[in-house]
Amino acid sequence: MGLKYSIKQAIIKSVMAKRKKGLNINEIETELHVMPADADYDINHSYYFGSHDLQGNTFFLRLGLRGGEDRKAEIWFAYKTACGKAFVNEAEHLDAKDATLKIECIEPLKKWKLSFNGKVIPVAPDSETKIATPTGKSVDAAFEAIFESDAGLYHFSRDVDNRAFAKAMAAEIWVKGFADELKNNNQVHIEQDGKATANIKVGGEFFEFSGLAVRDHSYGRRIWSYMNTYHWLPAIFENGFIYNPNLVRYPAINKRGLITGYKMKDGVWTNIIDVNFPTRAITGKYPTGGDYTITFEDMQKETVTFTPEIIFTFNFEDKGGTFHVFAAVSKFNIGELKGRGSAEFGYNGDKTRYEIF
Repeated sequence: MGLKYSIKQAIIKSVMAKRKKGLNINEIETELHVMPADADYDINHSYYFGSHDLQGNTFFLRLGLRGGEDRKAEIWFAYKTACGKAFVNEAEHLDAKDATLKIECIEPLKKWKLSFNGKVIPVAPDSETKIATPTGKSVDAAFEAIFESDAGLYHFSRDVDNRAFAKAMAAEIWVKGFADELKNNNQVHIEQDGKATANIKVGGEFFEFSGLAVRDHSYGRRIWSYMNTYHWLPAIFENGFIYNPNLVRYPAINKRGLITGYKMKDGVWTNIIDVNFPTRAITGKYPTGGDYTITFEDMQKETVTFTPEIIFTFNFEDKGGTFHVFAAVSKFNIGELKGRGSAEFGYNGDKTRYEIF
């Protein structure tokens, strides 16, 4: 992109390096964060957990708590068995006091308990689109899982490679208010890899499995309709590595988008500095699979293939518009190396937000 782009990158990397030196992160306080009593609706406190085994068992869930006078909860819960049965929660938006999903920290940095008690809908993939389609009436489900880890936290403000931020910000035009907009939409965001054991009782049947897992904990200002798009493809592989590439585009960071992530095993990570996502990832349509190439901080590259098996959909609406998420439980491959995970693609309801860049 030329000399100007290189200079802007150098400036951002210098600023980020100084900012990181001044960070004083208390990981336990981050773990035990409680939403302030005076938080408004724009403030989000979110937990995500996902686990997969190589036989095809999967669960993922998200609890997003909202501030405001009438506290709300955004809920995702999906469970797929190796034999092909799948279920998704019936109610996505509830009053926080009525939330069907509970997240409990048993030991900070080490152990979490997850539980869901509520109605789920049995679903199967549509033959053409793979989108989860109801196959029967809703039924009661009781789910429990334990997430455990001996790995440290991956804290995005501290651990992301500075080149990721520099490339994203240098691609934009630095107009008045640019820095303020970035600051106003900042969140605390941590991730951790580990293992999960899970079971579900549903429709008179009982299923259970254990697998590698990843969790996400974030809090701060999040307006779904503010985002243009995002793409997140967490996957576990048979060699024990978890790959976690992601891309988010906001109005202020839209030309390139912010690409971050890592591959990790036993708490040791290698940062991602670039991902060449498949073209369909920016169309606003459900994912159909494809290839994407990851560039790591050591400049090594790996090409990953994913193939969706069933796609769960989740929808949001706020004062700024709508946002739609496709979460595709998928097979993954790096050459002959096999893996499983989810390919999560989210799009603003206004297609001009991502079609014009």
